[in-house]
Amino acid sequence: MTELNKIGLLFGYELGAGQSPLKLNDKDVFHESPEDDVWHWMHFDMDNPATARWLISDASMAEHTVEALTLINPQPRIHVGTKGILLLLRGINMNPHEDPEDLVTVRAFIERNRIITLQRRRVQSLHEIRQDIDSGDCPESLGGFVTVLVDGLINKIGNVLQKLNDDIDDLDDQSDRNHSDIGELRKQVRDLRLQIIPLKRHLVPQRDVLTQLAVAKAPWLDELSRAQLRESAQRLTRYVEDLAEARERLTVIQEALTNRLAEKMNSTMLVLSIAAAVFLPLSFLAGLLGINVGGIPGAEHPYAFWIVSLMLVLLGGVFAWWLYKHYR
Repeated sequence: MTELNKIGLLFGYELGAGQSPLKLNDKDVFHESPEDDVWHWMHFDMDNPATARWLISDASMAEHTVEALTLINPQPRIHVGTKGILLLLRGINMNPHEDPEDLVTVRAFIERNRIITLQRRRVQSLHEIRQDIDSGDCPESLGGFVTVLVDGLINKIGNVLQKLNDDIDDLDDQSDRNHSDIGELRKQVRDLRLQIIPLKRHLVPQRDVLTQLAVAKAPWLDELSRAQLRESAQRLTRYVEDLAEARERLTVIQEALTNRLAEKMNSTMLVLSIAAAVFLPLSFLAGLLGINVGGIPGAEHPYAFWIVSLMLVLLGGVFAWWLYKHYR
């Protein structure tokens, strides 16, 4: 086990405008960058017990801040303190074999020249930034790092919403086809609504978090970064409105499917009612003639059975014709 793993650190960088990124070693993480234009990014494994100990003892982070950072399933949140800003955001789950709506959490504590991030499950947006840094495409500042992170999270949310709207369009087209399986379509409606619920629950507070972050008193936030955060908050507002519209469209589709199912059941019941109306008098006459007592008319006549059968067929035909003319 390396020294970095002993404190729960997955990777870290020293970054700054006009300089190449430097990977942190086990000694670099114990101090902050002394220069204003140089800053550190340290990414920790939340499930490593050494992480919380290091954050409290060496990073001088308050225990309640560490507890907030290590919550299992937190809501989006921001807390602006004297030492730094606590930032909790939610993003689309891009991990293999996992549902996108099972959102992952971005946990960050941002100081003047250091950002500490934690992960419980892999966050694709953070690892994309790491790949960019390794290839030489580094954020210009700490504020730029945060805006790139936020933009990556929102882009993935937008992609999921686009796919969601495409699925609803397909579902709407299928619901207009009479030969479609209503049961299968109702299941698809339910699945899509289950995707919307967690997105809406977290996007609304996340929009408010970004709005507060854009106006937070932080020396590492310049005007460009604030403007980009405000634009990100506006994009989230549009996405929240899109989710509300998607939910209404699914409600309309569900009502249409329910009406189709009710009409189908009504048609079936009508056929059964007609059949019952036709055969009820015939059954009565057949039962009356089959009581097996003396005096039954035609009991001794050799053609009585065929005459009665013909009368019943004619009577049934008359009833069927009358019902058809009356209910068509």
